[in-house]
Amino acid sequence: MDSMARLARIGPNECGALRKLSYWSEENRKKLIELIDQYERYQTQDVKPRGHQGQLARGERLTIPNVLLKSLARVSEVFFSNNCENVLNGKYSLKCLVEEFDKSKEVEKVVHCLCVIAKYTKYEDLVMSHPGKFGYTILKQFLGAEVSVNGLKNSEAERLESYFCSVFYGETANKEKIECLEYKSLGDVLKGGPYLAYLSRDLLIYIMKLETNLEMCKDLVSNRVLLASPSNCTIIIFPSETIHFTILSYIRNLVSDSNPMVVKPILFNTKPMKKNDIRENVIFGVIFGNFTVHHPPLDVYHQSQDELLNIVEKLLPVDSPVSLICDEGVPPVKIHKDCVSRSITYIGFKKDLAEFRLKEDIPVEMDTSDWSELSESQFDGAFLKVTSTPSKI
Repeated sequence: MDSMARLARIGPNECGALRKLSYWSEENRKKLIELIDQYERYQTQDVKPRGHQGQLARGERLTIPNVLLKSLARVSEVFFSNNCENVLNGKYSLKCLVEEFDKSKEVEKVVHCLCVIAKYTKYEDLVMSHPGKFGYTILKQFLGAEVSVNGLKNSEAERLESYFCSVFYGETANKEKIECLEYKSLGDVLKGGPYLAYLSRDLLIYIMKLETNLEMCKDLVSNRVLLASPSNCTIIIFPSETIHFTILSYIRNLVSDSNPMVVKPILFNTKPMKKNDIRENVIFGVIFGNFTVHHPPLDVYHQSQDELLNIVEKLLPVDSPVSLICDEGVPPVKIHKDCVSRSITYIGFKKDLAEFRLKEDIPVEMDTSDWSELSESQFDGAFLKVTSTPSKI
């Protein structure tokens, strides 16, 4: 074959493609020859409406481009055998057959990603338990989905995860994991009371806007530092660098040999705000507590506050509870995926939560507007006494 290829001036790549095709079974080689014959006689869907008049007048055959020939050699023999009749019958072109094979290889990657999302359930079991939900045509909509070794998912994988959860668990199950609790005063929240369980969760995020809440912020820090749980993490986002420095210094003063903690500043990019001759284009924050990063690495600098969702995903395993508290006038930042993998509670002012619910299509779970009027004695409101079952981080 090599000698004939040199005499016919066939390039090494084309010769390699022919060699691969020659290894097919006799039956499939006959189908291939029949298909090529139809192709050269202008009898497949590869023929363009115009441009072949000169060749036809001269009695010339339609030549298979080298690119198409090399692509055809990449097609598996089984795939060709199962689909060549569609080309012979004029259902689609030879070029489409090659493109569908390339897509099928990409769909195989999606299938692998789906099995990881389904906690390594076999693909055949998923198809049998949910007929018509995870077929080839549907999975083609998620081409490019990837899950990294440390469990991080790209946007297409997140879409696939959302679809999987809607099929496997149902959409209502996702909504049940999200709560929105209203408050009249931040002081009522920090007293504990009905909010006690939410303040002692594995991860607590506080988005601060009002500098007048500085002392209450210090109380929150003290309570989280003295929390009995061996695994806890707190993130606070500040309205200014001055408040950030004050709270960061306060936290570091609480660190000791008997109470070691991870304390790191974090930054979020934002629209520049001019103050005198200096423009601040970052939002300052801090992360502290006794925790380990579940999916490292965790960056210090982030493009926007919207990346809080990624921070949550990196810090915690699935099913870990999270609470987010916002000052009045601060809409909550979304920290849950469409496929909710953990219990999320948003605590904020009534108007801000209403806008957030409408935007994220979250139903009203409960009315907490009168909680602040209940006396603290009706609850075990001593937040410093809280104990919680630790979760593995």
